[in-house]
Amino acid sequence: MEEQNNDIQKLRSIIVRYLMRWYIFAVAIALCLAAAAYYYLSRPKSYHVSSSIMIKASDESSQNGMDQLDMLQGAGLFSGQRLTEDEIEILHSKTIMERTIRELDIQTIYEQKKGLKWVEEYPAHSIDMVYMPTFTDTIHQILKAKITRRASDYKVYVKYGKKSKTYKIEDITQPFETHAGTLCVNLNREIGKGEKIRITLMPLPIWAEQYLKQIAVNTVKRESNVVRLSTNSRCVRRSIDMLNKMVELYNADAVEYKNRLARATGQFIDERLALITEELAVVESDVEKYKKDNNLTDIKTESQLFLETANVYQQQTAQLETQRNIVTYVRDYIQQTPKELVPTNLGIEDEGLLKLVQEYNARMLTRQRLSRSTTGDNPVIAQIDGQLDVLRSNLLTTIGNVLESLRIALNDSKNKENAFMARIRVMPKQEREYIEIKRQQQVKESLYLFLIKKREENAITLASSLQPARTIDTADYNRTPVAPRILLLIMAAGVLGLILGIIFIFIRDLIFNTIEDKAEFERLVNAPFAGEICTTKSKKQIVVSPTSTSSTAELFRLLRTNILFALKGKHNAVILVTSTQTGEGKSFISSNLAASFALTGKKTLLVGLDIRSPQLAKYMSLDEGHLTEYLAGGSYAIEELAYHYSGSDNLDVVPAGIVPPNPGELLLNDRLEMLIEEWKKQYDIIILDTAPVGMVSDTYLINRFSDITLYVSRVNFTPRAAADFINEQHSKNKLNNMVCVLNGVPGKSRYGAYGAYGYGYGQKDSDE
Repeated sequence: MEEQNNDIQKLRSIIVRYLMRWYIFAVAIALCLAAAAYYYLSRPKSYHVSSSIMIKASDESSQNGMDQLDMLQGAGLFSGQRLTEDEIEILHSKTIMERTIRELDIQTIYEQKKGLKWVEEYPAHSIDMVYMPTFTDTIHQILKAKITRRASDYKVYVKYGKKSKTYKIEDITQPFETHAGTLCVNLNREIGKGEKIRITLMPLPIWAEQYLKQIAVNTVKRESNVVRLSTNSRCVRRSIDMLNKMVELYNADAVEYKNRLARATGQFIDERLALITEELAVVESDVEKYKKDNNLTDIKTESQLFLETANVYQQQTAQLETQRNIVTYVRDYIQQTPKELVPTNLGIEDEGLLKLVQEYNARMLTRQRLSRSTTGDNPVIAQIDGQLDVLRSNLLTTIGNVLESLRIALNDSKNKENAFMARIRVMPKQEREYIEIKRQQQVKESLYLFLIKKREENAITLASSLQPARTIDTADYNRTPVAPRILLLIMAAGVLGLILGIIFIFIRDLIFNTIEDKAEFERLVNAPFAGEICTTKSKKQIVVSPTSTSSTAELFRLLRTNILFALKGKHNAVILVTSTQTGEGKSFISSNLAASFALTGKKTLLVGLDIRSPQLAKYMSLDEGHLTEYLAGGSYAIEELAYHYSGSDNLDVVPAGIVPPNPGELLLNDRLEMLIEEWKKQYDIIILDTAPVGMVSDTYLINRFSDITLYVSRVNFTPRAAADFINEQHSKNKLNNMVCVLNGVPGKSRYGAYGAYGYGYGQKDSDE
């Protein structure tokens, strides 16, 4: 109940302190409201513009063979959702955006000053800026111009890159020279006195990147093919045209992609069909001539069974022959036309070859797309050419392997056929010869019919003009502006004013928010108080020695006495020294306290366990040590870890060593517990210099070894808020037998005689 009352009193005092400075809040809110009003009056209203389209499902187009991506999905290479995501990437690509900017001619933005606002003019402009030929294509910096109509001339401010200059032009319609080049303005209407027009021209890639960041393209639902394009814009008409143009260009690009592949396939089929037609005519002529010469009209009934069985093998052979011819044709086509698309829908049965052909076509189409908007020496095209060469080589190798497998299968089929034909050699010679001629005819005929079918399918594909994206809602905007919102601005200004007022008061109080003296420390902290250490001007890190009589040394002796009293005569005691944060003099206290204990004849060990930021070796002018290496499993003897301090006969020091990557795990190591137990057998007092508990948890891991915890704070450094943290450690007994020491107390605060020495050690040069 008492703690609750204290909390209420603290909260009440904070509230009163802030309310007494109400005028600060009034000024802050008034300034924020003024800024909000200016922002509202100077910013054009932004509206949400959106449109929605549906990427047609794969089964709509794959039935007619019109969409090559759907063929990949049918082969199991992509899912429907993956296809939609891929199409979104194409729709939201930089290439589509650059084409949109070119076709809408919005690389140059025109704005007119109306009151405090700059309002964009689109699609009609008050003026048209005329540049040098190819200037917009070669520009590599941002060009900004502001034209102000005056009584007798025009004031033209031009900024190109980092250079800017103001020109006075009498006739704005005549070309004039600037540091950005020759410029000229065409007036579409009479410009009145005082009117201001601002022009912004940026390189096309920069505009494309900016617009792509502003326009979001996402699916309506996770498993849906409906895609929504949306943006927030101050120029609604331009954004509507951009969204519609993006969909239009996406559809045109997809149709062109489909038609290019269909035309390449049609050309291939026509060439092969002409060749097969000639070969089929020759074979049919041979059949006709053979029948006439041998007077053959029908197969004998008694050989029907043999012939039917032979026909099975003949059909198999014909099918294998067809496949071999198709693959051979594809190989010849690749070798003769290495820079063209390879037909994919000819009926190739080998899945590996078909996938490789599709991958080759995808790379080739990517190259063709890029080549339309960039030069041939583009490194991306060079990289794709290299990939195409590798794919073409792999494709020819795969075709060779497929042809070899077809040859083996064909030989096997022929061998079986020949073995069976041996059984019917008793048949008349004419019948056997006729079968051989007929088989050739069947092979040619099946290939001919296959090519005819594929030609018709390809013709349907080419004639089709279906587009992959169907518009559901054309681009339109929400009539309620999304920004700026007056009520939201007023609320934000009020909240911001309150926050700024609180921040101002807080920062003002923060300068004086540290513990100022011992009395305040004892009032705020509930833990037992073991002593204070005054400041000193000594440059030495260790101020305690057998001959030292300074106030600081005497206070360390008093602190030693109070700690021994708190230990109640315990032998081989372990004293843990910590603080809230770095800079409070923890290592200074632990090292001098160790020296003080050593003066009493007690064998003392000082251990540096602040392994994240070791300072002990520097304080004691020792090597960095090997403690962390030992804890990590290093092969060091325990005797090698401790160094004797030359300033005292009874003091040994164990520096922390190098900073490890896993300090927390090392402090949980069983080796540390073994070390402490071993050291207890050798030393009367063990002092552990640990990490600040307010910053890391390492000290809590070491607390299991301590008999008493010495908690260090520092005058004019430790914040008042740290008192609550210290009280929490004490009330919850997080640190064993915790007592406090206050460091950096002014020398005349308590011991008048000692103050005469004029010491002022404030740890500024020796803190952690």
